Amino acid sequence: MMFSHFRVRQGFTLIELAVALAVVGVLSVAMAVFLPKINTLPAFSQHAGNSSEQATRAIDGFILANSRLPCPDTSVDGTGEENCADGNIVGWLPTRTLGISLSEPVRYGVYRQSNAQEAKDYDLAVLKNRYVPLLPDSHATAYPKLKNGLDFCIGLLNLTEKGGTVLSAGSSMIPIAYGIATAGKFNADNHGVGKEGQFDGLNSVQGRFELTGQYKSAAYDDDTRTVGSAELFERLGCTQKLASVNSVGRAAYVAYDLDQVAEFYVRFRTFQIKVRELDLDIANTARDLAATDIAIAAAKMAVAITLLSQTKDPLKITGAQIGVAAATAGTLAAANSLVGAIKRVSSAEASLATARKQKVASEKFKSETSEDLSTAMDTIKLLDTKGILL
Repeated sequence: MMFSHFRVRQGFTLIELAVALAVVGVLSVAMAVFLPKINTLPAFSQHAGNSSEQATRAIDGFILANSRLPCPDTSVDGTGEENCADGNIVGWLPTRTLGISLSEPVRYGVYRQSNAQEAKDYDLAVLKNRYVPLLPDSHATAYPKLKNGLDFCIGLLNLTEKGGTVLSAGSSMIPIAYGIATAGKFNADNHGVGKEGQFDGLNSVQGRFELTGQYKSAAYDDDTRTVGSAELFERLGCTQKLASVNSVGRAAYVAYDLDQVAEFYVRFRTFQIKVRELDLDIANTARDLAATDIAIAAAKMAVAITLLSQTKDPLKITGAQIGVAAATAGTLAAANSLVGAIKRVSSAEASLATARKQKVASEKFKSETSEDLSTAMDTIKLLDTKGILL
């Protein structure tokens, strides 16, 4: 049996190993030089918005929880705490207030325009009682001041209607509710120094931001999100939620009108009872007078009969006979009057009983309309209390 004098070679030769190390070195140098620049290319940097996405979600959550936008962090180094002092419009995103942590500096601005009339105010970083449902005057004055997301919606609506340049986006200075700008990895436009110098274009101008989706270029590598008042108004569902409360408000108006009619109805039925009671008193008086007339007529007849029985004088007999006839006629007339008076008493009593039943019915109707009005007002308060969390 023969054995080979050679063993099978294993591993790399020195030449192969040298070539492999050279390739690895070239790749390492290429990655170190070109990878940072790749991130600035439009195809890549347009999607490098994780910080902006996280900030947007945090702001949305803050609005739902606080019914306002956060104030900016105006500290030099960015402590992350909001500062709501008057006039603070632009600063850093208040990450600590929002409960998030970001790796890049994020510039943030919020539209703030106060007004002495709360209903016309659009300082979006301050919660004010801007919204009161459409209610009857007597209920509107006593309506509680419920501050919530619906008041924030009215602030957005005020900004949409009135506009302004306190905070704007793009070269056309479009008013925005808020804006955030995440700085790119480089100071692409070579303007400014330090952390603030990292922002490019309008993102470095006080009270201004670039438009959302601004195309990346050699002079711009920021990621910007600007949100208009109308956009945020719809995103929060303000249209539907305000409509829901206002529709119940209109129902309250209807309930209020019915309740006012019911109140008048009760007052009318109360007055009607008084009239029927007066009618009954008159009928009773007429009955009593008719009975008195019968008594008087009977007395006259008795006198006439007595005179007739006690005289023999033909003239006096004739006069007595006439008196008896007159007394008889008077008695019959009084009797007829009494019968009519008794009927009128009966009719007046029936009318009074009917009037009392009608008042009971009117009071029941008033109770129902009052309950409907109370239910409508309670529903309005419930919906208004929930705000944009309907």
